[in-house]
Amino acid sequence: MTGLHATRVAVALQSRVPIEIWLVLYCITILGMVSVGYQTGIAGSKRSAAWPLLAIAFALVFGLIAALDRPDSGVLKVTQQPLIDLRDAMTAPAGPHVATQ
Repeated sequence: MTGLHATRVAVALQSRVPIEIWLVLYCITILGMVSVGYQTGIAGSKRSAAWPLLAIAFALVFGLIAALDRPDSGVLKVTQQPLIDLRDAMTAPAGPHVATQ
């Protein structure tokens, strides 16, 4: 049980997405938006309704990565109920053991 708790703490608190990965993601997003804008300008087309959708898609991807990176805060919260149930089962008084076959 102690080893499992240590693993959960290590994953939840210490294993974060490095800042370098975040910077690369931001650079890719900026490069992608600028490239699409440049191509739209070169083609001479008018402003598309896809621009807001593209921006929302990038924002949702960043939000999802951030939420999964920090499960203890934000919109996506990981419940501790399975560990609470296990603790309660381990501390419950032992009743009569009935063998089932």
